[in-house]
Amino acid sequence: MHWLPFALLTALSLSTADALSKRALRHTDDLVVAWVREGYALPFLLAAFLFVPMPRLDPTFWLAVASMLPIEIVALLLYLKAIRLSPLSLTIPFLALSPSSSYFSPLSFSGNGLTGPGFWGYFL
Repeated sequence: MHWLPFALLTALSLSTADALSKRALRHTDDLVVAWVREGYALPFLLAAFLFVPMPRLDPTFWLAVASMLPIEIVALLLYLKAIRLSPLSLTIPFLALSPSSSYFSPLSFSGNGLTGPGFWGYFL
């Protein structure tokens, strides 16, 4: 149960970031809000380097990062555009569909999936 405070803090932080992004998007460009939104995480990520040892990264890792980075950038910009154009009460519930897409993607690409109790844990 040590995860519960972290889960609640994450939910509060993301909902606050969405509300502040919506407010900032009234007067600011999408790209600026995206940079600010992601930039505030940078000090915390840099602080993590003090406590986590750096693993050896092979070329496959860098290929995966290079292929996913443009997709992540486009997804963030589209997400911010949806927040700007629609009410938060209509936009944010679509995030509840993210686990279903992350469940079916491995099934379609590699044939791997959850079985038995793992599926029900994922479903909950």
